[in-house]
Amino acid sequence: MKRIHKIIDGWEDSKDAKSLLREKIDELFFSITKEGLDSVDKINEVKNIFLLVKSNHTLEQLVEFSLTITNQLLISRKLKEAEYVLNTILAEEINETIEAEIFLLLADVTIRECRWDECLRLLSEAKIIFEKHSDNFGRAKVENLWGIFQGERGEIDLAKDHFKIGLSLINLKENPDLAAQLESNLAITEIICYNFVSAEKYLKNGLNAFPDSEDNRWLAEMIHNYGTLHLHKKNYKQALEDFDGVIEIAEENNHLEILTISKGAKALTLLRLNRIDDGIELAEESLLLAQQTKDKLAIADINKVIGIGERLNGNYKNAEEYLQNSYNLNMQWNNNLNAADSAFELAVLFKETINIEKSKAWYKIASNYFESIGAKNRLKSLEEFINSV
Repeated sequence: MKRIHKIIDGWEDSKDAKSLLREKIDELFFSITKEGLDSVDKINEVKNIFLLVKSNHTLEQLVEFSLTITNQLLISRKLKEAEYVLNTILAEEINETIEAEIFLLLADVTIRECRWDECLRLLSEAKIIFEKHSDNFGRAKVENLWGIFQGERGEIDLAKDHFKIGLSLINLKENPDLAAQLESNLAITEIICYNFVSAEKYLKNGLNAFPDSEDNRWLAEMIHNYGTLHLHKKNYKQALEDFDGVIEIAEENNHLEILTISKGAKALTLLRLNRIDDGIELAEESLLLAQQTKDKLAIADINKVIGIGERLNGNYKNAEEYLQNSYNLNMQWNNNLNAADSAFELAVLFKETINIEKSKAWYKIASNYFESIGAKNRLKSLEEFINSV
């Protein structure tokens, strides 16, 4: 309880207090993880914190505190704990707009756990409330999260539409943080399609919209996006520098989600540089992190990276198992983009092992997807790559 009192003491609704709260919450859960306590223990800690705040502060302060702690729990990928806080707040007598904010945070949780139907319901309910109150900022937040939902499922055209609608609803100067998120999310959709000029434009817009951000998570995500751009442009040296920067920030701040995906992306970069053993070793570290945090989409994607490494090492049976597992998991979680990526790597594998019919079948799956989202540049790159094998 001493640790909990340290978190609660001096709480007030201010920027500095929120920053200090985030640090203390992060320290608490880092210590719990080191002690080997499971999710039940973590939820009990959260419950104790919530009850202590409720007994000593107003409902308004309780709500503000809960939203702050939830954001930190999401950053550290403590999804069950975050969901507990949000559902507990929903049981209080709160107004509609706060309800809508909580629906958005719950939708964020469901996206990370691939609970797609539940996510759609939450986004729809939040949208209805924000529209009822003519709250364009709230509506823009819904569009941003809806775009992320579509993007995680590989529905890139729909994702772009939502991000653009979100931008149209806000004043970019008055809402720089949300504008930056929307611009950077649009950049990701363009990177996926290999529209690199547009991607760089959106990334620059994102940085210009929110140049003075002190949010380490935001900084890490932006650097990661640049790293992904450089990786796909085959500027591997710069990509390595980018991912190293992200990993350093993520490790210092216990941002497990971005740490996992950046280690996976760095592993793929190492493989492209023919540093095969280093790439596989780092990919296995990333897979372990993804398994610890139950990051389903990351687990599927990192299986693909390890499969690529095994192919490069000539371990074709292992490569097929990892790549097939990646494809199956992505299909299970309805992620068409990553499934297409895995299908393409299977096509490369089977061409390399002179199984041309299987190679053609897998290539058709991949090319059909990228054709469906209008990714002409990516299709051209895939064709060039497989012809070089």
